[in-house]
Amino acid sequence: VPRTIMAFKEFRKIVPESILYLHMAMKDQGWDLKAVCDEMGMDISKDVIFPKNFGPNQGYPREVLNLLYNASDVIISTTLGEGFGLAWMEAMAAKVPIVMPDNTMLPEYITEETGYLCKSGNKSSLWTVIQHDNEVMRPLTDTEDLVKILLDVYNNRDEAKRRAENGYKWITTEMDWQKNIAPMWVKIFDKAYQDTQQVSKEVEDVLGQIGKGKKKSGGSIDAEEI
Repeated sequence: VPRTIMAFKEFRKIVPESILYLHMAMKDQGWDLKAVCDEMGMDISKDVIFPKNFGPNQGYPREVLNLLYNASDVIISTTLGEGFGLAWMEAMAAKVPIVMPDNTMLPEYITEETGYLCKSGNKSSLWTVIQHDNEVMRPLTDTEDLVKILLDVYNNRDEAKRRAENGYKWITTEMDWQKNIAPMWVKIFDKAYQDTQQVSKEVEDVLGQIGKGKKKSGGSIDAEEI
């Protein structure tokens, strides 16, 4: 999150009327974000704003989230990694341009046709290890590249709109639950069931052979002999 604020600070020098909305509590993920904003000279009353009455156990309803997405010119993230992520998908569904770091699974779904990918971990200094993360090295977002992309989005609205439209088409077709996602899960469950049945049959066959061996020899028989 501090890297998001850092990049925004540089972007705001060029586009001073811009505002950064952070959809999180001021004290989130171990950060005191008010202190971070103060350190960077960002005013939380006009430069950077946070949601009110918001926390781990208190969010906003879907209708409000939809309004927030539609009020945004661009959705950005400086995440250290995503297993899948929801924010970029929700932004696509609202036809809002997205800028995400090119790490973990994000490049698998976001392309130059559907969004913008920002460099991360592209320098030796842009790697970190955080506490309680099994000593995994995580890529940091290149803030200079992020500022460059934000300016590109700002100065080339038609291109940003084109990518957002493509993202919307992709998310509402390829990621449609009834047409695509649910059938994929059904296939996985069917295959798992069939594999289980096959294993059960093989186990029954082995046990049957063991039983026959015992009757024939009148004694015990090791499974290794089958």
